[in-house]
Amino acid sequence: AYIFIDGQPSVELDYGAHHVRMLYHWNNIPYDKDPYQELCRGSEERPIYKKVLLVGINASSEEKAIKAIRNGLREDGFRGEYLTDKFLKDCLDRFKEIHKPIAGYIHRGQGLWLQYDDSRIIDEILMKMVSKKIPVLPVHDSVIAPAEHEGTLRQVMTEAYQKIMGKDFLPVIK
Repeated sequence: AYIFIDGQPSVELDYGAHHVRMLYHWNNIPYDKDPYQELCRGSEERPIYKKVLLVGINASSEEKAIKAIRNGLREDGFRGEYLTDKFLKDCLDRFKEIHKPIAGYIHRGQGLWLQYDDSRIIDEILMKMVSKKIPVLPVHDSVIAPAEHEGTLRQVMTEAYQKIMGKDFLPVIK
């Protein structure tokens, strides 16, 4: 809302549930649902499961995942039962149950491989947008561009994702 490019308002487009979706696509499984919502029994659980998924995918062991999730939730203001080993292990187990096709990636240190493919996608976007003479700013799994080029950015993000992840898979862009 506060970024202007060449005096023009900007728009930020974001890949939704990027790393979780990439894991499904690595396994040739189309996936367009909200992976966090599938896990939640109530709206208050969404930030918990988002942390569980993102940290769980990056951690190299269940013990390290639980410790890192606990630290992240504590920083986010969660207290009490939300920080217990039992609660956090139950969250990881629920993730593995609901997302069986990608359960084997949990606490196996896949984050670097996901980040590598993520960087390849962003590189494609940057190169394509520069070739069109449209300035963009990458921010993790989102891209900021002049608002007038939102349609072009959306198309380029889809094409870049498909180039790296496979033509059969569409990203969710928010």
